[in-house]
Order: sequence, then C-alpha cells, then structure tokens
Amino acid sequence: MPTYRIQNGDELCHYGVLGMKWGVRRGRSSGGSKNRRSSKMSEDARNAAKLKKKRVSELSNAELRWLNDRQQLEQNHARLNPSKVKRGLAAATGIVGTATATLALAKNSKKLVNEGRTIINNIYDRVGDQLLRELNAGFNRR
Repeated sequence: MPTYRIQNGDELCHYGVLGMKWGVRRGRSSGGSKNRRSSKMSEDARNAAKLKKKRVSELSNAELRWLNDRQQLEQNHARLNPSKVKRGLAAATGIVGTATATLALAKNSKKLVNEGRTIINNIYDRVGDQLLRELNAGFNRR
C-alpha cells in the first residue's frame, strides 16, 4: 500500500510501496492478463506454439501432420494477403527500376543515337550495293 504524508498543509508527498523496485509494475489481479498477445491467439495458434517448442522426434505423427498443415495455412495466408509494407516495397522497387532505366537511357542517348545511325547507314550501304548489283546485272542481260 502506498504511503502518503501531508506536510505544511498544502504539500502531498508520496513515498511509494515499501520494497517496490523503480520502474517495476505489480501484476494486475483482474481486468487484464499479463500476456495480451496470448489472450488474443486462437486455441489452434496456442497449440501450434506449444508444438513448435518440441523437437520433431518428440512429436507424434498426428501432431506433426497437424503442425505442418497449420504452418502451410499460415504461409498461404501471408502469401495471399501481403502487408501494406510489402506492397509498398514492391511498388517502390518497380518505380526505382523504371527511373534507373530512364536515367541510363538519358545518359547514353547520344551514344545510342549515334550507334543507331551507324547501323542504319551500314544497312543502307549494303541494301544500296545489292540494288546496284541487281540493276547492273539486269542492264547487262539486255
């Protein structure tokens, strides 16, 4: 029980609980549980947590089969319902990839244009040479 003492009529001093350590809360007798997470867990989730603590050699076939099914269901749920963080990360990765490709093209655009011109000129030269040969061959036959 905390102790209070009134001094000088308008000061209230609190000396705490004797033997109580600083920053340590006493357990609540009612109105809440010590471990809120376990109180929100389903019975199946609690059973799975207990079974995960055991070694595989300590599990029966039925327990192992049930635990594998439970873990597979959890993995499927996580895969089918990605968190907002994972969806945001995927979107950001796509944006960064697009921006990187755009930046690379912008930096190398002159080089790419010049290489394209060189390729097209080579094609025109080869096609032109071929046309000239065919025309000459056609005139020579007459």
